[in-house]
Amino acid sequence: MKRMKDRLVGALIMLVIIATGATAFAAVRITSINVTYRDIKVAVNGTLFALKDVSGNTVEPFIYNGTTYLPLRAVGEAVGYAVNWDNETSTVNLTDAADGNTGNENATGEIADDDALNLIDTYAPYDSTPGKVTWHKSDGTTYLNMGGNKYKNSLLIESSQSNINRVSFILDGRHTSLTGIVGEIDGSRGALIDTTLTVSIYGDDNLIKTIDIAKDSLPTSFSVDVTGVNLLKFEVSPNLKSDYESPDIGFAELKIK
Repeated sequence: MKRMKDRLVGALIMLVIIATGATAFAAVRITSINVTYRDIKVAVNGTLFALKDVSGNTVEPFIYNGTTYLPLRAVGEAVGYAVNWDNETSTVNLTDAADGNTGNENATGEIADDDALNLIDTYAPYDSTPGKVTWHKSDGTTYLNMGGNKYKNSLLIESSQSNINRVSFILDGRHTSLTGIVGEIDGSRGALIDTTLTVSIYGDDNLIKTIDIAKDSLPTSFSVDVTGVNLLKFEVSPNLKSDYESPDIGFAELKIK
């Protein structure tokens, strides 16, 4: 991850210059250009990353004069940088999220392999909805499919028509941060089901994060502060339209530090 960040930072800086150069050193100029959109996707370590702006709206890369332009904030956060805009100086600041200066809760940060634990390998589920939760340790042979990728180290929570399904882990207040990927299991949603499901993460019954999973959305990275948390709980909201065709929600690469 670190090497990839080093390779991409040059490209990100070029995008900063392109995006801000006119306003940083001269008066604002507005120019109309013709661009090409062709459903360009961005993958980080083989995982498709949902590109969002600061308000959570989807943003799409485009091609202009043979060059592909990517949204700086979304790509920066995808590779572990916090991205902030200084309006007074017309400067985009990229900060290594591993330093703790995320600037955006969706930035995943960077956790070294020798510094983080696999949540599923480390803790057995303490409490879960019977028959609605399955998990796969990293040394197993089963896996989940999300966004066209396979995840062996994963957790699945089924959604249902009327119930909130859940799973909990006892952390005993020994950790500070949790990162992972969450998304809809490929092929689990019925064709007529367009419900947006909500994933809620609790620390000692205090809500610390919600993530909305809309139809056709890609898996997304998340990061939460679990400092001092004794009981960590994941919940998936009901799908009120159908129990049989309710989509299933997967969690993967759950690393706890």
